[in-house]
Amino acid sequence: MTITPNPPVAGKTLTIAGAGIFKSAVTSGQIVLDVSYGGYPLLNTTLDLCSTIAKFKPCPIGTGPQTITVSLDIPSTVPAGDYSAKVTILNQANARVTCVQGKATF
Repeated sequence: MTITPNPPVAGKTLTIAGAGIFKSAVTSGQIVLDVSYGGYPLLNTTLDLCSTIAKFKPCPIGTGPQTITVSLDIPSTVPAGDYSAKVTILNQANARVTCVQGKATF
C-alpha cells in the first residue's frame, strides 16, 4: 500500500493505492471504519462496500491480482491533533478481506 502525501496534509487530496491477490470473488460486503482523535472515538460507521468504492473499482471484484486507488479530500479545517484509523473490509459472507490501520498527525 502507498499513501500520498505521506504524512497526509490538511487541505490536500490523500491518495491511497493498494494491491492484493483475491482467492475468491467479492460480490458485495461492508467497510467498517473506526477513527479516533486524540485517543477518543470520533467515528465508527459501516458502509456498503460496492456503492462506496463504485467510482474507484466496480463490483464484483474478481479473483486473482487486484489493485485499487482511492482519493479523498482532507478538509483544510481539520482540527490539529493525532488521528488513528482502522478500516476493515468484509465480503458477502461477512469474512474479512483485509484490514488496514494507520495514524496521522495534523
